[in-house]
Order: sequence, then C-alpha cells, then structure tokens
Amino acid sequence: MKKLSVFVVGSVLLAAVVVCGMQVTAVTNSEPEGKLLMLTNEGELGESAAKRALWQGVCTYASEHGYKAWLVVRSENTVEASLQALENSLSSSVVAVIGMGKDDETVFYEAQQRYPEISFLLVDGEPRRSTDSVYETRTNTHCLLFREREAGFLAGYAAVMDGKRHLGFCGQNAEPGVVRYGYGFIQGAEAAATTLGLGNGDITIQYWYLGADRKEDAIQSVVSQWYQRGTEVIFVCDQEAQALTNAVIATAKEVSGLVIATDADQSMQGEVVLSSTVKDYAGQVYAALSALEDNEGRWNAERAGRSFHVGVSEGAISLAKEPNAWRWKTFTPEAYEAVLSGLKQGAFVLDQSENRERLPLAPHCTVKMQK
Repeated sequence: MKKLSVFVVGSVLLAAVVVCGMQVTAVTNSEPEGKLLMLTNEGELGESAAKRALWQGVCTYASEHGYKAWLVVRSENTVEASLQALENSLSSSVVAVIGMGKDDETVFYEAQQRYPEISFLLVDGEPRRSTDSVYETRTNTHCLLFREREAGFLAGYAAVMDGKRHLGFCGQNAEPGVVRYGYGFIQGAEAAATTLGLGNGDITIQYWYLGADRKEDAIQSVVSQWYQRGTEVIFVCDQEAQALTNAVIATAKEVSGLVIATDADQSMQGEVVLSSTVKDYAGQVYAALSALEDNEGRWNAERAGRSFHVGVSEGAISLAKEPNAWRWKTFTPEAYEAVLSGLKQGAFVLDQSENRERLPLAPHCTVKMQK
C-alpha cells in the first residue's frame, strides 16, 4: 500500500509540473537530499491560481537546492484522509510538509503533534483544533499569513483613481480573510475619493457575502444585475477555491463588465480581468524554506511556533505588474508606486476591524449590502 501511494503521488507530480511550467522530476544529476511534500486535493492545481503559485515556489526551491517536490493528494478533504495520505508519504528523507488555507488548519493541528520530528509550513492559515477552534502552533510549525486588507486597499484605491465610481465586492463567506479583503477595498476607495476631492456618497459599492450554498447560476444572476445597473468593476475573493472568481469572470464576459481578482495574477482569463491583487506565495515560501535549511531542517527561534504577517512592506502583496496584466487606463505606475510608499510609511491608517456588522467609516462611499 505504501509503494502504491508513493507511485500515485509521483504520477500526480508529473501532471502538476505541466501546470507549473517547471521540470522537477530530474532536480539534479545526483541523488536528492530530501523531499518537500505539499498537501493538496485532487485536481486542485488546475483549479486554484493561488495553489499553483505556492506549488511553483516549492518547485523552484526544490530544483535549486537539490530536493524533490512531491504532491500528497488526499483521497477526500477530511482530516483523517489527509493524515493517512501523509502517513503513506512520510519517510526519513522528508524535510518539510507544506499546506495552505483553512482546509489544512485542522490537518496541521493533528499532524504537528503526531510527527514532531517533521517541520511543517502552513500558508494562509494557523493550526486549529477541529472540535472547538482552539489554535496552537507547535515549535515544528511555522505559518505565513498575508495582510489581505492591504491587498483590498490597493484594489479599491486603483479602481477609483482609474475613474471607476460604481464598484462591487463579493466574497464566498464572511470569514476573516474575506472580510479583510472587503474592508480594505472600501478603505482604498475612500482614500482615493479623498485624494481626488470627490463628494460624500460619490462612490457606490455593491457588497455581498454569498454563503457556501450559492449555485453558479444564482451567482451569475446577481452579478449580471449589478453590471446591468451600472457596476463597472467587481472585486472578487474566493479564499483558495476558484469557482466564485470563474463565475464572476464568465458573467463579466457576457455583459462587458470588469473584474479584479485576488491572490494571483489571473489576467490570462481574459481582458475582463482589469487587475489582480497578488500574494507572493512563491517568494515567501522560498524564503521560509531557505531559513529552514539554514537551521539544519528545524525552524529557528524567529519562526518556530510563530506566524509571520507579511504585506506591502515586505514586498509580499502587490497589484499584478506584468505588461499584459497592467490594464488600468488612467491609474499610472507612478501613482501606484506612490500609494505603495504611502502604505509603507503609514500615510494611510487602515481600520483593523474584522467585525462583519461594522463597516469601515467611508463617507465618500455608499455601501449597499446584498442579501
């Protein structure tokens, strides 16, 4: 059974490398020093731009440092199935296990206790107990968290500076990360309106937390109405999955609307993607794995049992800047650099609230909640 599991993992790796555009099956001419395992669901790399970006970072580090990158594909998205997949893949050559998001929070809570000799890296999440959401990050685990509020701020600021006055935001659920994206978006739009000297209420923002059970046709119906009633661009946040973003982009194509995506550059999905807020998954996981190697395979005192919160100041959050991805009409690269500098220097003070019942103060913006 163990040999079969390894064979399956290796087979999935071959398919995934095509997605990454990277060759990692022949990392070096010599035997690799160890393996880097990344936990995922079947087919997830093909569906999630964020997961692909993280995997690219793992692949790059492996190829440059003599390791092999392996995907551990669980049979189903449960703690038990995830732990079984890890059990079948662990060996003395495993250097680290990498995971992402809320689905892996409960998995890593158990795994870090079961395998104290293994180093774990959790991105966009922190280990928590499944029964009562008690959080605990042990010394063999390090977490990377991104300041989504800053990403949302960049999206809202750029949209208004680019001449947009009728905006939309939709996120899957009112989870903390989604709330941070949305609240940052409101504050960015407010800051730009202040900069431009607009009047109170000159910006309208349609705002929607969908909930987990919305079907694609229901999503497209609401979004289509937004566009037809004047919404110019919608900032959409999935949190790991891609279904919501895909649904909004498909609708935008039908009615000539615009979309700002999250987490990774999604300009390749079409001209309707005005921009994307980007988390530097590849760079941050590369830096973390470098620190792990420098400390002989264990997290150093700075990272062991701790979470790093990274954003604009660390170069970990940005708008997609590649020539084909920069589709702003009047928001210039110079204006973008100025707002980045303002965030780094504290010129913009962001409301840190995550209370979904209290929107940030934004007198220039009229926020209309969708139910």
